[in-house]
Amino acid sequence: MVPYSNFMTMERVYGPSQITRYNMFTSALITGDAASGVSSGEVIQAVEEIAKDYLPRGYDIEWSGVTREEKESGGQTMMIYGICLLFVFILLSAQYESVFLPFPVILSLPAGVFGSYLFLQMLGIEKQHIRPGCSGHADRPARKECHPHSGNGVPVPQT
Repeated sequence: MVPYSNFMTMERVYGPSQITRYNMFTSALITGDAASGVSSGEVIQAVEEIAKDYLPRGYDIEWSGVTREEKESGGQTMMIYGICLLFVFILLSAQYESVFLPFPVILSLPAGVFGSYLFLQMLGIEKQHIRPGCSGHADRPARKECHPHSGNGVPVPQT
C-alpha cells in the first residue's frame, strides 16, 4: 500500500462548497416573484433596467426557465394572429367555395366583439365575473366566503 503523500500534497483552502455556473460562467442564482398587479413583462423590464444601472462592467444577466421562453417568444404574437387569420380565411374559402365571401364573415367578428363590449360597458357589468365554486346548488349551498354577493353582482341573503 502506498500513502497519498507520495502522489499529492493536501492543503486546506477556504471557499464556497459549490460554485454555480451558467453557460460555463460563474453565476449567482436570483429568484423572485412579482407583486400582485404587476405583470411578468414589467418585472423583466425593471430587472433589466436595474441590472444595467448597477452591475459593474463585465457582468450581465441571463434569463432561464419560463422567463427565458417568455422573452424569446415575445414578438411572435402578431405573427401567430396573422397565421390564424390566414388559416380561418382558407377554411372559410373552402367552405363557401369563394375567395370573396369569407371577407364579410372575418370582418364582422371584430364588430360583434366591440358591440358586446360596448353593451357590457353601458350596463356597467364589464368587471363582474363569476368566481369558481361560488354558485350555489340545491344539494350544496354557496361557500361562506362567497357571501354577501354570489359573484355575479346579485346579493345573496345571509343565513
